[in-house]
Amino acid sequence: MTMKGLVPDVVTYTCIMNGLCKSGKVEEAKSVFREMEEVGVVPNHFSYATLIDSLFKDGNAGEAFAFQGQMVVRGVGFDVVVYTALMDGLFKVGMPNDAENIWGM
Repeated sequence: MTMKGLVPDVVTYTCIMNGLCKSGKVEEAKSVFREMEEVGVVPNHFSYATLIDSLFKDGNAGEAFAFQGQMVVRGVGFDVVVYTALMDGLFKVGMPNDAENIWGM
């Protein structure tokens, strides 16, 4: 893409991350996330929700929460996509009370 003079944006990076996550390549998706940040593209709520959802599906709640915390620190807004990824993930890792707490927010 860059060879043709096209510069990837947050949508492009998030699309690549989503495809990698759906293929079970979460580590590669996290690398793309880091690359995105390194080149100055700011992740949005979809970027974070993609990783949070996939990390929970992999049973990696700790890392999913780390990305959620990063969102808060960086001031990235939460929307229905992020809240759904969090609630779904919490149920999947056996934390239904936490999921219900998010629902009640």
